[in-house]
Amino acid sequence: MHNCVDFVVRDEQIKTAAYLEDIHYGKNWLHIWFPTTQGEISTIRSQFPEARSFADIVKLFSSTLGSELRWMVPAALLLSCLFLFSCFPNVVNFDF
Repeated sequence: MHNCVDFVVRDEQIKTAAYLEDIHYGKNWLHIWFPTTQGEISTIRSQFPEARSFADIVKLFSSTLGSELRWMVPAALLLSCLFLFSCFPNVVNFDF
């Protein structure tokens, strides 16, 4: 009978499941933290300056989405119109 204390797991023996590959690279893992107090925020930011809270990520996502849509929607409309005019040139007749 083996006890759990008898087993030693080495880093190179740990295999991650395929669905975890998006949040795991080498020895680094993606972590999401939800701070509840200002003290937790300052502690984590002092130890990990590149860390972003979930609220920061949501704010960044919404601002990025807005700036991307600001140029993508007009470009998509323009390209759609050009494509339709090139495929159906006889539909638009400007002879008055």
